[in-house]
Amino acid sequence: MFNLEKSIADWRRQMLAGGIKTPVPLEELEIHLREDIAQQMQSGLSAQQAFGIAVEKIGHAPELKREFKK
Repeated sequence: MFNLEKSIADWRRQMLAGGIKTPVPLEELEIHLREDIAQQMQSGLSAQQAFGIAVEKIGHAPELKREFKK
């Protein structure tokens, strides 16, 4: 069974491993992730589907790291 909180914790670990190491950007990204998940779920998607869509919208660690450097 899908566990949203575990998936978010795993996502945070992936972000840290990918180079997003400072707390403020990581916290902001998690806030956006959670907001997007909530919005997707209100639209009728499951937690798993909403999580997948939200992660894709936010992007992957290497891309985000480059954006934060700008």
